Amino acid sequence: MNVPLIWLKAVLKKVTEILGDKRLLTVTVLGKTGTGKSSLLNTLFGSQFPVHTKGALMQLIPLNSQTEKFDFILVIDTEGIHGIQAPDSNQKRKSNEIELTTFVIGLSDAILVNMGEGRIAEQKNALEIVVQSLLRIKLAGKKLNLKQICHFVLQDLPDHVDMKRERMNLQNALDDVAKNIICQEKTDDLNSFKDIIDFDCNRNVWFLPLMRNTNGDVKPPTPQYGECVNSIRDSICREVNETRESFLTITDTISRIEDLWNAILKDDFVLSFCSSLEQKAYDHMEGQYQLTSWNLEKYIMEFIVNKAKQKLVICKTRIDLEKAIQTIQIYLSEEVNKKESNLIENLESLIEGSSLKDIMSQWKKGIRERLTKDKNKYVTKAEERIKKLKKI
Repeated sequence: MNVPLIWLKAVLKKVTEILGDKRLLTVTVLGKTGTGKSSLLNTLFGSQFPVHTKGALMQLIPLNSQTEKFDFILVIDTEGIHGIQAPDSNQKRKSNEIELTTFVIGLSDAILVNMGEGRIAEQKNALEIVVQSLLRIKLAGKKLNLKQICHFVLQDLPDHVDMKRERMNLQNALDDVAKNIICQEKTDDLNSFKDIIDFDCNRNVWFLPLMRNTNGDVKPPTPQYGECVNSIRDSICREVNETRESFLTITDTISRIEDLWNAILKDDFVLSFCSSLEQKAYDHMEGQYQLTSWNLEKYIMEFIVNKAKQKLVICKTRIDLEKAIQTIQIYLSEEVNKKESNLIENLESLIEGSSLKDIMSQWKKGIRERLTKDKNKYVTKAEERIKKLKKI
């Protein structure tokens, strides 16, 4: 597998210059060779991918709706998975398939797994590669809070098929594959497929009718096919809007591509995946925190100079001084608590408005606790200065 990183970054940067740094919903389709992945994407999003895809192709789809939290859909079409139970001669192909699948899953908010005609058991090899890649991304990106969704599309099933049984067959197949891979990875806290990614066999499995009538004519998709595809698209958009608060911008996506590719080049993807987006989010949060903490300390010191000192210098007796100090301390505590609440509110507003909100949210509790500790330290320091003023 090879990613033309310099060329890809240049193209996406040019897109940013033309469109602005827009927010993206990234959707990828995976599945065995010849299952109609390209046709499914073209019908879903109006893309124009050729069939028999090699590697991975991207296309940017504009939105007509103004109500979504994202501006464009980045659609990724992929080469079919052979899923060989590889003897040594096929090991390289299997390795390349795992790398490609891991790469596109790592980029994606929504993953569509297209199951072609045939029994689920016959497609287990391809499922193994998908599940293994999902697990690698989960283990490598624990702190990223990716909130990915995964849907399975079963195509060309007979009219008399028992859908409930097919859902359970798929669920059981996914759990069997997941257990084997979890065991290989020695991951004790995971037990089933839904521990790897949020999955409900009633909500995330679709049955797609024949795309065209079987008389051999080249015709548009059947109405039944179109209706089902519309339902899939609407479900994906609804689910991501419900589960995600923010989406990566084009610039963020460039960073994610670099991080994924650099990790894939290393021997151990899970250990090597170092997210520059997480570092960017942390640095931004830490910078804002330091500014917030400094503003709190400055407010307290200015209070001592401008208010506390003025109240103390007019005291004529020791009793007046004691009363003034008590009043100052009560007032200081009340005002500092108000200031702390205001600063935390501003900090959380900054998080809410960030395209990296889903990453930054993991630090919200720690930020509050740190600011409270800093506040207590600054108040103690202020009270000591007030006592020194008392002696003067």
